[in-house]
Parts: sequence; C-alpha cells; structure tokens
Amino acid sequence: GVIEAILDSCSSSESTAVPLSAADSALVELKWTEPPQLNRIINEAARFIDNLIDDLDFYVYRYDSYGKNFIKSCNCSPDAYIQMALQLAYYKLYGKLTATYESASTRRFDLGRVDCIRSATWETLQWVSAMAQSDGDPLNQTKRETEKLALFDAAMKKQTEIMLDNIMGQGIDIHLLGLREQSKLMDMPMTLFNDESYRKINHFSLSTSQVPTKYGFMGYGPVVPDGYGASYNIFGDHVIFCISAFYSSQMTSSPRFAQSLEESLSSIQSLLQARPTSQTQP
Repeated sequence: GVIEAILDSCSSSESTAVPLSAADSALVELKWTEPPQLNRIINEAARFIDNLIDDLDFYVYRYDSYGKNFIKSCNCSPDAYIQMALQLAYYKLYGKLTATYESASTRRFDLGRVDCIRSATWETLQWVSAMAQSDGDPLNQTKRETEKLALFDAAMKKQTEIMLDNIMGQGIDIHLLGLREQSKLMDMPMTLFNDESYRKINHFSLSTSQVPTKYGFMGYGPVVPDGYGASYNIFGDHVIFCISAFYSSQMTSSPRFAQSLEESLSSIQSLLQARPTSQTQP
C-alpha cells in the first residue's frame, strides 16, 4: 500500500537530491487573519480530537505460540481460523456472539470496493458454545472433543462459503446499502431500514480485518461506542493483533479481549492437536 511505499522510500539508502531553483527557495510566509468565531471553532475541534485520542484503548498484542505454518498444517484457512478465534474470544467474555464485520474485496467488479463477511453464523455459535462449556463429564472426554472438532469443521466451512460469496458479489450488505441510498434519492422510505433488526445487524461490535503488511501491524478504532476494532497480521510463527476499544465504554477492555483471544487460540490449537491423524478437515 501507500504507507509501505513511503516507509520503503524512507528506509532506502538511495536518495536523489532535488535541485531547488531560486523561485523555489524564496519562501513566503502566509499570514492568516482568523475571525474570533473561526478561532473558537478550531479550538473546539482540537479539543474534540484530543478527547477522542485520549479515549482510545489501543492494545497491540503479539501471539507467539504459533502462526500461519501451524494453521496450514491443519488444512485450515488462516483467515477463517483467526475469525473463529475472534468469535470464541468474544463469546468467552460476553456469553453471546455479536454482529461482526470483516472486509471482503469486491475490486474484481467495476467500481467495486468491499462487502461484509459476517462471521457470527449459526454454525459458529454452535461451536463456540461447545468450546466454552464447563468440563462436567470427564468420563466422556473423547466424544466431547470429537463433537467439538465436527462443530469447528462446520463453522470453518460456513465461514469459507460466506467469504467466497462476498468476493463474488453475492453478499447482502452492499446490495442493501444501494437500496437504502436509492430510496432516499427517490424519497421512497422503506420500512426495512427503520426496523430494529436492521439496526442491530449493522451495530458492528466487532470490526475486523486482516492487514497483511510486512511492517508488523496496522490498526484502527472501533466503529461503535461499545465495540472493538480488531485487525490482524498473520506471520509464519506468530500473529499480531491490534485491539481497540474506548475507555469510556463500561462494556469493553482491549487488554481483557487480548487475554481472551490468547486463551481461545491456545484452546483451538489443543482441539486440533487432538484430532486423529487419519482425519483431515473437509
């Protein structure tokens, strides 16, 4: 991306001097006349931005136990795998899933940008519920692990299907966005877009994205006041997460989410290592 190109240029040992003409070097100071009202607005905007910065609970977390190499050795998609870990981490903290956004590129289409991969599926709920349950039956450990593996495989399969549907233009969010904006232009209100269920499915308490940059990590803030931002970069032997939330929220904590994420990643590894070697994920 653009940032990587800039960083590459800054770190390059090659530099080209740009000749300056006399006109270029004749710098002229620009003096601004600030009306009192404008100066007040600028100061208010600066305070607003400072408050937003101070409120950002930003936590960079590096998971060192394994990375892409182990995940691929289990015949799993690394991106889908991390999405499952994020879902389990959220469920362990809140006892439920939430509307989740993961960007899916649609740039293969003219004027295409992104659509939304919704990772909080029924299949995912069944799996995270099984993973988070208490170990109350020590005599039936093998069966429980087998069931959890089957549920994990089903959740991974569904996640992959949704991802493929989205990048092929079969997602729902951009189509609904187009209908919503067109209804505004035509002054034709649609009850769907005022429905409580529509509001809930678009309240993305978990906003996620894989950011494959060679410079370690890149992060962003949450998109709702009581939500998390969660970008991740998957390397061969580790994964770097950028977890963000707002200090002003009573619901969220970036370090607490990172701790739950660490536990979830370790639990998934233990689960997959329990799979009989003769079995492979479908």
